Amino acid sequence: MQRIGLRVVRGRDYHPGEGFVVFGDAGTGTIDWDRPLTSRKVMFWADTPAVAGHLAGGHMAGPHLDGIAPDRHLEGTFLLDAHLQPSASLCWHSDPLVFGRFQMAVVTEDAAGNRRIEDATFCEQVVHSEPPPARALAPASFDTPSGCLTLSFEGAQRLVG
Repeated sequence: MQRIGLRVVRGRDYHPGEGFVVFGDAGTGTIDWDRPLTSRKVMFWADTPAVAGHLAGGHMAGPHLDGIAPDRHLEGTFLLDAHLQPSASLCWHSDPLVFGRFQMAVVTEDAAGNRRIEDATFCEQVVHSEPPPARALAPASFDTPSGCLTLSFEGAQRLVG
């Protein structure tokens, strides 16, 4: 079993309340646009209140060199965008997947819940893992009239809930 990780770069163009959702095909080749893989919208600026004017782009969401508080200006990634505009790479991981070719689409969603599926960014990943085999396979009983053999086994530890 393997998880697929997606990295999404947020920039100053995204406002508080906006985020992204991820859709997938579950290995079928057709993306299910009705049920996102994310349990809820992943916020671009989760720690920033919705404000108006020049602060809406997240400009003050990170401290700068001229601040009074300890600047910590290297905590974010500032060179991905305009001068002193904090940007970051957000990471989302899928549920564990088993062998197959999986397609995923990242779709942005605004504060009102509107999505533009036509602007989705697609990625595809091949997962080469299989569940581990069962252990201690042994005959448990045999039904003579029907000729049916019943086997017992121990399930793989990674599959036991």
